[in-house]
Amino acid sequence: MSDRSQIYSLVFAVVQLVFKQFFKVKYRARPRLSNTEIYMSPKLKLALICRYSDRGFALPIAISLGFIILLVVATLLMRSQDDQMTALAQKSTSQGLSAAETGVTRYQSLINKNRVIAMYSRTGTPGWTTASGIPDIDTCTGGGASQVTAAATTDWRDVDSSDSSKGQYRLIDYTYSPTQGVLPGTGVLTIEGRVNQVGTSSTATSGVGTATTRLQVNIPVINQPSGASPAPALLIQNFTQNMGGNKVKGDIVVAGCSVPSGVSSSNTVSGNAPITKPDLAFPKTPTLPTSNLNTVSPSDVLGTNLPRKNASGVVTDQAQPDGSYHYLIQGNLAGNGSGANITLGTGAKVVFYVQGKIDIGGSPDINKNGYPKNLQIYGNTFQRNADDTVKLDASNKPLTKYGCSAGITLPTLTPPVSDSAISPPSYTVNCPTVSVSLNGGGSIQALVHAPDATGNVAGSGGGCNTSADPPTGGGFIGAVWIKTWDKQSNNAGPMVCAYGNYSDYLSFQQTTQPSIPAISSWQREEIP
Repeated sequence: MSDRSQIYSLVFAVVQLVFKQFFKVKYRARPRLSNTEIYMSPKLKLALICRYSDRGFALPIAISLGFIILLVVATLLMRSQDDQMTALAQKSTSQGLSAAETGVTRYQSLINKNRVIAMYSRTGTPGWTTASGIPDIDTCTGGGASQVTAAATTDWRDVDSSDSSKGQYRLIDYTYSPTQGVLPGTGVLTIEGRVNQVGTSSTATSGVGTATTRLQVNIPVINQPSGASPAPALLIQNFTQNMGGNKVKGDIVVAGCSVPSGVSSSNTVSGNAPITKPDLAFPKTPTLPTSNLNTVSPSDVLGTNLPRKNASGVVTDQAQPDGSYHYLIQGNLAGNGSGANITLGTGAKVVFYVQGKIDIGGSPDINKNGYPKNLQIYGNTFQRNADDTVKLDASNKPLTKYGCSAGITLPTLTPPVSDSAISPPSYTVNCPTVSVSLNGGGSIQALVHAPDATGNVAGSGGGCNTSADPPTGGGFIGAVWIKTWDKQSNNAGPMVCAYGNYSDYLSFQQTTQPSIPAISSWQREEIP
């Protein structure tokens, strides 16, 4: 029986009680008169009536008490009903809010796994609904692009597919506002949550008791990655070779959808398995500075101290505004023995842009007893079209990013250019940088970044030691980011030792993967 029916029943019972009392009092107040009493004198009759009239005073008292009791009981019942309804409403609202918060958490997780989407709105061009068009997103089967596109719909989703009572959530919108001055960009995420829906999944509908809550959160988007994580020892773009017994000290990262068969956990000193990071777009090399670029031949820098000074000790090389020295090396960075040593001045930061191959033999030391982050070596690359094919000039000769030195004749290629046509051994021209080689017991303490190059350490090279400060030993110390690796011997080395963070290098600073701090604001919104 409902609360309202109970109230009606109680009212009826009280009224019935009052009327019973009324008729009982009336019978007492007006007793039946005999025939003799009917013909009494008016005075006697009046006296008798006055004598009995005070007994009718119980009637208003009974009625008043009845209505007072009725009012008190009705008030208590109504208040109880209101309290119950309020409690139910608050519970439903709280559950709806919880469902919305679950939605916010899950979309935050989606953004953190695919950080580049934080810089694109849901319905932009490109945007979440067309995520495969977003640059630097994982387009592997079942990867980030497909996940984001599926999540971009505004369909209701169950919080728990096995328990519909936990409610649902859905995406209303995500909009991105770019950085303005010193203020970071902002992503505005709007999510709805509901409970007591009718049905499950996307076909569920709202019913009489459905409670819906809308949340809006502001997410700061800093389009400069934090770079706090250690850089991998070896970042491979397209692994096509077998590493054999070669080892690296640090992570091996493959910028692809799967780990190739030629590399495994046996190729890392720690025994860690190679990592696939298809969501980490292979970093692009930086463009040449427009001013204060020192254009030199290989012999100008090999066997020297940098920056160069005159006899009076005055630096003659041009510096960038940040104090670093940038050199365009025309030709191959190639040398043999101690005559190829390069030493950096205390605290000096140097950047090489190499037009040709990098081939260091004998036992030279490049930046010996220095820190790898102070020397960055960028190899020349083929220019690319939007579909990643090699860009050709009017004569079908490849175009390069840093140009080629005098005397270099580039081959004529047939478009579209296959990968094998621009890779050793079929490609033999010394421009751009198609190979990075270290032979003997020398060392290169630097980031070596050459996206079109095949790398190797031959002979007795390797044995780098990063526990020393600064690091020591042979091989590459810092990071090697190349196209692929070619085993020249089974020397365990290690051939490459990781040292430094992503943020130490210019090429990483140009990536589009932003950093996502904590939510800056959170508020409930009115539902239209």
